[in-house]
Amino acid sequence: MLGYRKFARLAHIETKRLRFLIDRGWISPQVIDGHPVFRDVDMARANLVADLTNELGINDEGVDVVLELLDQLYGLRLAFGTLIDALEVQPQVALPYDDDEGG
Repeated sequence: MLGYRKFARLAHIETKRLRFLIDRGWISPQVIDGHPVFRDVDMARANLVADLTNELGINDEGVDVVLELLDQLYGLRLAFGTLIDALEVQPQVALPYDDDEGG
């Protein structure tokens, strides 16, 4: 886990930009003893935001949309994983065969 200054340095951003990312809700560090502590997921999001803005030229409002869609997609992926896990433990049920259909 990283502290504020070290995270900004490793992410190659100024601390002012880091504050902006946090204020915008684009990264959400854990708070331990009143201090933000950054994780790998925060670094990945900071890098993603940098790619979206610097490489693709997406403005801040566009970044909001992209991150919201990615978060929704990730949430759906988790939900489908849970659903698949639940279905896999269900007993198999044999459906009755009706040979009058189609033959």
